[in-house]
Amino acid sequence: MNKNIKILIIVLVIGALAAIYFNKNLSDSSENIQKDNIDPSNNKTEESYETTTNEYYDLAIENGYPTFLEFTTSTCPACKYMEPTIEEAKIKFKGKANVVVVNLDLQENAHLAMAYNVRVVPTLVFLDNDAVIKSRTEGVTTLDDIEKMLKEAGMQ
Repeated sequence: MNKNIKILIIVLVIGALAAIYFNKNLSDSSENIQKDNIDPSNNKTEESYETTTNEYYDLAIENGYPTFLEFTTSTCPACKYMEPTIEEAKIKFKGKANVVVVNLDLQENAHLAMAYNVRVVPTLVFLDNDAVIKSRTEGVTTLDDIEKMLKEAGMQ
């Protein structure tokens, strides 16, 4: 019985240390959001963002177009399957909506997954011109469904 209690205490201590470490790294990554150096007026014509840095995310939600965020990882088979659809969306909706691919493999994007309550990938979140969530979908989505949700978010 004594041995079991010692093992339980060790497991609890290790779990607590892991939780503290994870929480610290997550809060460090969310401090990377800085909007002061971003000028969205210079990027009005760039609606499709290939990279997933905070700067491009901020530009997308501030430039006045509806936006859809695709949360993805490099190891997700459904995400790989969605890649051609996302590429088509970038072309089809250029000048009408923002397309932002958020790679959750990158630690710096973890705060976005938490902010948008992403639990599975792929997840698509649709924002209106004021960056208010209008709809979301989880799993593989068609280009027609993406267009429908973007229109519901205010795409012209």
